[in-house]
Amino acid sequence: MTMKKNRNVGDKMFNRQIRELFKYITKNELTNELSVNYVKRNNIVKYEFKDNSFYLCPFDSVVTLDNYNELLIETDSTHIFFIDNLNFGTIQNSNKCRELTSDDCKQFKIFLDSCSAEDKDQGMVSLEDDFIYGLFEDDLLVAVSSLWNWGDILSDIGVLVHPNYRKKGYAKTVCQTLMSNIKRDFVWRCDSTNNASYNLAVSIGFIPTGFIKEQIVIKK
Repeated sequence: MTMKKNRNVGDKMFNRQIRELFKYITKNELTNELSVNYVKRNNIVKYEFKDNSFYLCPFDSVVTLDNYNELLIETDSTHIFFIDNLNFGTIQNSNKCRELTSDDCKQFKIFLDSCSAEDKDQGMVSLEDDFIYGLFEDDLLVAVSSLWNWGDILSDIGVLVHPNYRKKGYAKTVCQTLMSNIKRDFVWRCDSTNNASYNLAVSIGFIPTGFIKEQIVIKK
């Protein structure tokens, strides 16, 4: 395969944040339209964007640019979003939000116990995350948003809402309040089948930018 030099990867937001993403996973420069990169990991994943795609493979992988099309099949797909404009204006119900600490351990456990295992797997929030905010209704913790830091600049955001307090805009409120109080760049990920998370990301202001696609080798 002939590899072309990297084309303009888009606007300032994409250029800045995608470089931070790849710096975090040890790729320092975007140089090719398509590349296979060997890093310390156990599985194969493809980051797919409009003008650039990258395979990340274990060091001992047999996958190359010459054979990836024959060897790999996709097993899972995740949307990836970035955001440029953090000027949210007036955030409705932001007065109900505050940063959570270890003192909120009991409230946080009650909150988690109210959510299903599937919800917790998708929301991916923990009191031990790098930053975490909660929204309270009558002293009850009903929505949580948290960040995992990817390197020095970029953070991945998660959110979870109590099942009895959904469709009130609380997920959007707690995410925007958290993001307004933390000076980071943000990335949002959700499963390609999770329409609710996709729509929430867009409502917050995230821009769908590409996909993260898990791959498996079907033959060697």
